[in-house]
Amino acid sequence: MTFVAGTLCTASSSLISIDRRVMGGAPCIGGTRIPVAAVVSMLAEGSTSADLITDFPQLSDAAISAAFQFAADAVCEPELPLLA
Repeated sequence: MTFVAGTLCTASSSLISIDRRVMGGAPCIGGTRIPVAAVVSMLAEGSTSADLITDFPQLSDAAISAAFQFAADAVCEPELPLLA
């Protein structure tokens, strides 16, 4: 994974952002303050994508998929990047 100016550079770069001014730099769904970890956690606890979109209308199926892809990429990295 590569980071440029606080944004993850992958196919989903517009869907996931990292900005130390937003949620302390936690990876979030782009344009929101919804952390990727929260999305993945809610789904792991049994919520469906439809549940999340109902509760958070700013989410989309593409954003939820991007959150999963980000989480998968993150756990495959030997080192996780830290932003200053």
